[in-house]
Amino acid sequence: MFDYPTTVMDLNRVVQQYHALKAGLGAADIHYAVKANPAPETIARLVDLGSHFDAASRGEIELGWPLARSLPMCPLATRPNVHPTLPMRLPLE
Repeated sequence: MFDYPTTVMDLNRVVQQYHALKAGLGAADIHYAVKANPAPETIARLVDLGSHFDAASRGEIELGWPLARSLPMCPLATRPNVHPTLPMRLPLE
């Protein structure tokens, strides 16, 4: 069917799984690992659902969600690699 490695995402299934996880976690925030699938359609749908995001690079952070919902997780992050206005939760050098 495809001539190269391909991932096919059903955005309705993403929504169903998000709601199921949210129901199971209660008041906890869900942080989506952007590196797993940075497709703009997936990110946009998760933004609409209220998701938070685990981002490991400046490029990921700039995909377009509210910065207040960002959690920079790269242990090797340095200031030049992250967004300058990102609310930092980790000490960066």
